Amino acid sequence: MKYDNSSLQSFKDCPEQYRLRYVLGLKKREEGLENHDKNLGKAIHKGLEAYYKGAKITYINQFEDEYGVQLDIEDKAKTLENGKLLLNKYVEFYKEQDKQFEVLEVEQPDSVKVGEVDFIVKRDMVIRQQGCIYVMEHKTTKKNLNSWDYWGQFEPNSQVTAQTYSCQKKYGECSGVIINTLS
Repeated sequence: MKYDNSSLQSFKDCPEQYRLRYVLGLKKREEGLENHDKNLGKAIHKGLEAYYKGAKITYINQFEDEYGVQLDIEDKAKTLENGKLLLNKYVEFYKEQDKQFEVLEVEQPDSVKVGEVDFIVKRDMVIRQQGCIYVMEHKTTKKNLNSWDYWGQFEPNSQVTAQTYSCQKKYGECSGVIINTLS
């Protein structure tokens, strides 16, 4: 059996949810309000993927296509317009800094064997900066970024560990994982 960070987190949160989803293969028929935050994050990821790949479709169009319908109409923060604003502000803020590194890959899945376990990894981005190779992991959150409540989740973290290991396997080195958070 193959594992990824989502399946491990599912087991950690609720073993029964894990059993239903990953052992029995059951899926929800339709998305509910609990998927609202995740949908925005997935759409931001798609926008960033298009931006860093230099895709013909603009990063805003990719975001719009992925976001679809706002599941929680009461949430005035996670709207289509605010998502586009967030992406545009991100690009404007980082456009000069982004010139300081070379993008080696974007949204590449990989599989690494850890002991007897196959672990599936998807590196959001791998960059080379000043001769060093880094994995860049994009995250979206509403949490305060000056708080240990947010940053504490990455130490230790199976996703970060697996990304580092897979990057070392592919590129022969990995100087670390950069958590690139949009809030």
